Amino acid sequence: MANATIKKGLILFVLTLVLSFSTSAQKKGKLKEFSKEFPIYLAELSEFMTASDNSDLKTVFKSFSKNSSELTAVEQEIIILISNKMLDKRMRANPHFSKVLSTLINVNNHVEGKSMLPEWLGVIDQTVDNTTTKRLMLFCAFTNDLVKENILRKSKTAAWLVNTDDYRFVFEMIEPIVLFNSNFNLSCSADGVSYTIEGTKGKYYFVSNEWEGNGGKINWEIHGLVKDSVYATIANYKIDTRKSQLLADSAVFYNKYIFSLPIVGQFVNKLASAKQAEKFPKFTSYSKNIELKEIFPNVDYKGGYKMQGKKFIA
Repeated sequence: MANATIKKGLILFVLTLVLSFSTSAQKKGKLKEFSKEFPIYLAELSEFMTASDNSDLKTVFKSFSKNSSELTAVEQEIIILISNKMLDKRMRANPHFSKVLSTLINVNNHVEGKSMLPEWLGVIDQTVDNTTTKRLMLFCAFTNDLVKENILRKSKTAAWLVNTDDYRFVFEMIEPIVLFNSNFNLSCSADGVSYTIEGTKGKYYFVSNEWEGNGGKINWEIHGLVKDSVYATIANYKIDTRKSQLLADSAVFYNKYIFSLPIVGQFVNKLASAKQAEKFPKFTSYSKNIELKEIFPNVDYKGGYKMQGKKFIA
């Protein structure tokens, strides 16, 4: 009887140990919340990121840990806040934390990283709160393209590129956007062909792929015409960056070879195949009373004015 009692006691003891270790392992594997103390947060994040023994995750964490010494107390606080929100939404070390942390490093290392990082973290916080996990991942990919390669958007159809480091990340209504408040050059290119909108500014809607521009100048230099003699200036315009086309109403056209004053009309430009490329840029005047003297010997012209490529179309 005594032996039976001892055996039962041993069995209960062993079961208790097993259950205890099992519960401990579960708690360790399922982190519920990161500490609000940054050094402890780093230790917890290390365990969280390296639990799967993934070499890429280890590399991302080491890089983040190394860069973390440059973070301000406010930045550290919001990083912990974002991390806990991501945990609440059951985001995983891979790909979610890995993508956010690696993008954070790239933003921090940007030439304007000191001012850009707090804004970007604010947008990430809003994105986690108000949009989907998929959109968060897409925004990180977009950010990496912009801060590392100056790419606004790139596809088989066209690549839209910026030549400035001066821009801001903000969250507007339900989506992240990028503001360009200083003049810069926006270029569109594909298959070795390109055109540039010089001296423009505006904002880019990441979700809808829409650029809302304000101001700019496009010349006909591609057709051998002097850039300061034949060009168009544009005011407000929109571009679907999934395509290469720019259409601007109320454009002001200058052809100093022919006109002493500019004329107003519609401007269109896009990347096109060899034959079609001869028709762009294209300008069409609103007025049908444009006068041209001696377009042929003893022949004057009055009507609408259209410039397609380097050709005047009556």
